[in-house]
Amino acid sequence: MAEYNQHFEKALDFINIYQKLVDCHLVDFITEGLWDKCLPERLRSELECIIDTSDDIWTENDTDSELSNFIQLTRSLSLESCPAVTWVDDLTKLLPQSSEGGSIENKLDVRPKSELMNTKKSHEIQVLGKVIAEMALITRSLVIDAGAGKAYLSTYLSEHFNIPVLAIDSSQVCHKGAISRQEKIQKRKRPLTKVRYIVQELDDMTNYNKMVNTHYPDWIVNKNLILTGLHTCGMLVHSVMKAFLRAKDINLLLVVPCCYHLADETLSGRWNFTKNARMLAQQSIERSKHNKHLSPSLFYRAVLQVILHSMGQYRRCRRKYI
Repeated sequence: MAEYNQHFEKALDFINIYQKLVDCHLVDFITEGLWDKCLPERLRSELECIIDTSDDIWTENDTDSELSNFIQLTRSLSLESCPAVTWVDDLTKLLPQSSEGGSIENKLDVRPKSELMNTKKSHEIQVLGKVIAEMALITRSLVIDAGAGKAYLSTYLSEHFNIPVLAIDSSQVCHKGAISRQEKIQKRKRPLTKVRYIVQELDDMTNYNKMVNTHYPDWIVNKNLILTGLHTCGMLVHSVMKAFLRAKDINLLLVVPCCYHLADETLSGRWNFTKNARMLAQQSIERSKHNKHLSPSLFYRAVLQVILHSMGQYRRCRRKYI
């Protein structure tokens, strides 16, 4: 934990130094003069002096330059560089060894294709589902799927790994969709007897133990619960994390958050980031690695910003578009 705290403090120091850059929005590039405002003078001067017109203004071999130092610094502050971060394949090494030996590994080798979902969702469910299944089988745990939506993850765990799952969502529409999807699956396969669907608002004080006791009365709760969520939206991820820290019987937390811009506080309460900063935090680094060119629509939107500004409509429209 100390290593993580040190890494986190360094990241916060970096954000503090480059606050204007973190908070900016590209559609304001011209009207707000972001080039001059957001970049340190030495870095800006170096970029302006680059004559090479190739697509890549920086390569791995570049050394002893402001741009190189900046890139190396940001890389050192990434999660991949944090010594406290464990790779997915190494997670099970942190858990007690199962008495079942290799039988669990054999179960996970079977990867049937998930049904009634698009390709992207199927990929997400299978990747996260394998991790959760391995954890649940080793620790003999019941899984609580917070913000389950249509319960893609819940039914996948129940159907393919026979793991008991409590799928919770606050939406009646999603609840009905989950039930309908279950019925379609059961028409072609065996009944899903180890998954329960309930509608419940979730917050910091949610008593997950009570819900498990109500819907799984035969389950003996004793530090054998896993709390998970795929695309836990906005403030839900805060509630889930706070509940995990408070509950003694939830042994593991496996959560993939999303929609940071909908959160109105940080978990610690120490830092409050702007909406632009939270939107920036959602951008996929992997996607940017494959597509190094910004969308031309951003340039057109920046030009439109100038037109709106010249018409005196800038401030009013800014709230709507950004």
